Amino acid sequence: MKRKIKLDPDRPYGKLTFIKDDLPSPEELAESFKTKKITIDVEQNTLDFFRKKADKSNSKYQRLMREVLKEYAKKYGT
Repeated sequence: MKRKIKLDPDRPYGKLTFIKDDLPSPEELAESFKTKKITIDVEQNTLDFFRKKADKSNSKYQRLMREVLKEYAKKYGT
């Protein structure tokens, strides 16, 4: 009698292809977490916007603001 093998859908089968690792090194990740405290004045409606977005996403508004600034700097930085 032949045994039926149950395949695990989370496990690869067949010919495998190597995928280049594009993850940053631990050192690069540590660099991205270094922060500097600053004081900044923003318009009340801007602050309200980030606070509402943070409430909806169960996050912190300061973190959202940092992410927006970081992405802007990446896109337009030299």
